[in-house]
Amino acid sequence: MIIKPGRYLIFVYGTLKTGQPNHYVIKDPDNGEADFVGYAETVDKWPLVIASLYNVPYLLHKPHFGKKITGEIWSVDINMRNKMDDLESHPRFYRRFEIPVLLD
Repeated sequence: MIIKPGRYLIFVYGTLKTGQPNHYVIKDPDNGEADFVGYAETVDKWPLVIASLYNVPYLLHKPHFGKKITGEIWSVDINMRNKMDDLESHPRFYRRFEIPVLLD
């Protein structure tokens, strides 16, 4: 896969996915550029926890435990990535890190 310069591939598995409550962030052009790449699944298994008053999904950083996680891949520019990081309170609440995924 060729990635455009200045773009980042982001795997979303929770509230940022299409049809979920925070997807508006990705769709708002004022937040930056975002292009849907495809549906994907993690190569490794991860523990997925759904918790808090708002049923927010979290992946625990314990690879090889749990289940493979399905989600979406988005190609985003730095502005969109920063907006997504702000929404997810990276690195205080969520942490962004690279993982291998398989595109459908």
